[in-house]
Order: sequence, then C-alpha cells, then structure tokens
Amino acid sequence: MKKYWVKQAILITTFIVGFIMLMIVVFNGPMMQHATKQRIRDDVTPTKVAADSKKINQANFNYDSVTALSPLVAPAEAARSVVTNGDHNASDFLAVGTIKIPAVKLNLPIGLGVGKVVLSVGAGTMKIEQQMGQGNYALAGHHMINPNVLFSPLMRVKKGNIIYLSDTTRTYRYRVTSIKHVEKEQSSVVDDVEGKKLVTLVTCDRSYGTDSRLIVQGELIE
Repeated sequence: MKKYWVKQAILITTFIVGFIMLMIVVFNGPMMQHATKQRIRDDVTPTKVAADSKKINQANFNYDSVTALSPLVAPAEAARSVVTNGDHNASDFLAVGTIKIPAVKLNLPIGLGVGKVVLSVGAGTMKIEQQMGQGNYALAGHHMINPNVLFSPLMRVKKGNIIYLSDTTRTYRYRVTSIKHVEKEQSSVVDDVEGKKLVTLVTCDRSYGTDSRLIVQGELIE
C-alpha cells in the first residue's frame, strides 16, 4: 500500500512540474517578445546608438559574470528593463543595433556588454573594441526553455543561413559557415582571425544545467 502512495505522489509531482513548465513556455514567450520589440522601437535609433557609443566604459564586458536567466523570472526581468520611470532604463541598456536571422525568426536588439539588462531582452557585445563588419564580431545571448525567445532560435540555425547585423545606418550580411559545441572555458572562439571578417554568436547549448556552449559563426558577404 505504501508503494502505491509513493508512486501516486511521484506521478502527481511530475504532472505538476510538467504543467508549470508548459505554462512558462506558453506565457513567458509573448511577454519577453513584447519587451524585445519595445527595446528595438524605443532604443535602437541612430541618435541613441550614437550617444550610447560614447558611454562604452559604463558597460559590463565580464562574460564570466553572466548567470543563467531563470524562466520563472525572465518575463519580469525583461519587463522591468523597459519600464523604468518612462526613460526605459536608458542608463543600463546602451544600444548598438539589431541582429536578425530570418530563417529562424530571430530579431533582437544588440546592447553594449553582457550586463543583466542587456541579456534579458537581447544580445550583448562581448568585446569592448569590436565593430560590425570588422574582425570577429562576437555576441552573447541566453538560451531559454521557450524555443522562440532571445538566442534560443540558434538551435535551429543551419549552415548557409544569413545573419543580418545593423547599426541603424548600415546593414552587414554574414553567411553561417560553422556550427559547433565547445566547453564554456574555450574563449578563443571570439578571437579575431587574420584575413577573416566574422560574426560569432554564443549561447548555452541547453536551456539549463550545462557547461557547454553553442557557437554559430558566419563570414561577411562582401
């Protein structure tokens, strides 16, 4: 009899956990996507990008300090990042431009550095002196349970897909040439490569409990 109740308890617990995870996927996606669109609309403008580029020393470029974004709090973090005294938390989100990968419906704002506010709504620049169209332009982003938010769509990217980077005045096109998994300590993937103009996108290879990273690289199309 005792074994029966233990099994029932396990089944009920499994059902509850599964239901909660399903609700997270269903409801946090639209909330986070709304925050992302609001960032692009309000912050990614030529005027703000030009002004924010002068504040680069305020950005956090310490990738080792980045921690996973819990799906339980992600929508609240995203919403909080764009609703702060009517100024959209401009001091924390320093706008750079946008990244789009139409093949997987990825469309995100790019912010300076890898601070919490930046990564809660978009992609963050990993190196302080990097420039679009030059060297190895590296971006980091979170991989969430919902497959359609932040950098989660990178799991569906294929070689040959086109990546579009924009700084609001010019658009740069890159073709995906490499998709690989590396350990998180392998930071050399963002180093410049002589003679090549690259974009490197970095995210966790799973939404939780992983020390490996998915690396998507593309080469500039002249």
